Parts: sequence; structure tokens; C-alpha cells
Amino acid sequence: MVDRKDGISILITEADLEDYPGLYLYGTNGNTLKVKFPHYVLTEKLIRDRNVRPLEVGDYIAVARQKGSGWFIGALNDWTPRELEVKLDFLPAGTYTLIEFVDGINADQYAEDYARKESTVTSGESIKIKMAPGGGYAAMLKAVKE
Repeated sequence: MVDRKDGISILITEADLEDYPGLYLYGTNGNTLKVKFPHYVLTEKLIRDRNVRPLEVGDYIAVARQKGSGWFIGALNDWTPRELEVKLDFLPAGTYTLIEFVDGINADQYAEDYARKESTVTSGESIKIKMAPGGGYAAMLKAVKE
């Protein structure tokens, strides 16, 4: 966090945010930041240099990323309950331990309600992701040593 002389604070991160350019961080009166996740832009129109108008937005976003030998899946949902099927065909052949953090049974009423699950999957299998209104999903996949 960098504090400017005019009272504005700027957050500099090493996070890979190019896949979600609509993420907004803003400060509060205290020493905290809040985050706003607007809809993910699917198509856009360039009006002028650095002036882009969204034409079509998505209702949810789901991404998978590799870091080292592990894989990570993340998803954010709008206010519609949703179930996604994600095919794990992006994984190299093999068996993986899947550690998931899923919306809990009362997540639509209490945002901090979640469950941790662990299972074994293989590349090419499909997993179901059930998200509550305003919910999300996070998972880590680690290759099982055979």
C-alpha cells in the first residue's frame, strides 16, 4: 500500500488480475480496503483511448490456473443460484487430490457459511460446482504420487 501526500492510498499487487479487469478496490475511513466485483465483461466496445464500454456481461466467472505442479479453480456467482459442471480435461493425465471450499447450506443467508471437502479425481473427470446466490467456489488440485 502506498500513501500519497494528497491522502489517496494506492494498492500495488503482484496478483494476476488481467483476467478480471473489472475488479475494484477502494478504501474505507479506517485502515481497510473493500472490494467490488462487478459482472465480468464478455464483449466490449472501444469508444476512445482507455474508454471501453461493456456490451455484454456474464452472470458468473470460473477460472483455472496452474502454479508449479498444482492447479487452482475459482468461481464467483451473481445473485442466481447456479450449478456448473467443470470437466478436468485440462489436467495432465493422472490422479489428483481435490480440496474444495464450497458454499454451505445457509450461504445464501450467511455469507461465511462454507464447507471444506476432500476427494480424489482423475484428469478428464467432471466435477459439479454448486454456488449460492452471491456465492463462490475455490479448489486446489495436487497430483497424487504413485
